Amino acid sequence: MRGRHLWACGTLLASVMGTATLLVVEPEPWHPTTAVIISACLVIWATVAVVAILLEHSRLGYRLGIFVLVFSAVIAVLHRISPIWWIAVALIAVSALLTTDPTLGGWVRQRTSAAPVPARAVVLALVLLTIPGLTALSILRSDPGSLSILVPLDLVLLFAYVRRPAFALAAVRIVPLGLAIAGLTLAGPGRWVWISGQLAALPLAWTREVRLAIRPLIERGTKVIIPPELAPAEIREMLEGKG
Repeated sequence: MRGRHLWACGTLLASVMGTATLLVVEPEPWHPTTAVIISACLVIWATVAVVAILLEHSRLGYRLGIFVLVFSAVIAVLHRISPIWWIAVALIAVSALLTTDPTLGGWVRQRTSAAPVPARAVVLALVLLTIPGLTALSILRSDPGSLSILVPLDLVLLFAYVRRPAFALAAVRIVPLGLAIAGLTLAGPGRWVWISGQLAALPLAWTREVRLAIRPLIERGTKVIIPPELAPAEIREMLEGKG
């Protein structure tokens, strides 16, 4: 159906807003702060998925959208039934129905792009992106404690990794260890979800693929041959003088 991708993306955002509203208005069985964190993560995930689908025709964006729907469904299962719950579940069901076709009417790219981002570099971004929401989801009926501080730090690290400033490589190789240690302050299963996620990010950050994703121009020790006419004038004059 023509325009199915627009309907799928629209209903995905609507389902996320419905679930987020449910959590904010009726946070039980989560602490109100935890419910807000989960809601914020859902909105961020859905936004990333929709942008990736609409602008890049991305299979990864489609899969992230499916993950968001599954995550929302888990929230619905754990939440008590109420009028708002029924609205959220209906939106989730409609969105799931429209995104059943993985091609979204031929919109999602079925082949790898000509210049794909290295797989491990993408996985690292996804790990950093999903850790906060998964941790918050696992903290039931407990005070989130330091989670409200750790989550912004994780997202700032993710933003730095994506934007690739000069310090990004060092940050993604060092900061997750500190965040993992700080995760010991969390309570319940959330502590181990957070620590496991941050420790999983560490080996990925030290891979060659991640280094090249942040510093993609020239690897250390390599040489690039350029035509003589592209060399600076002073170098050409020096070489001509030696000749």
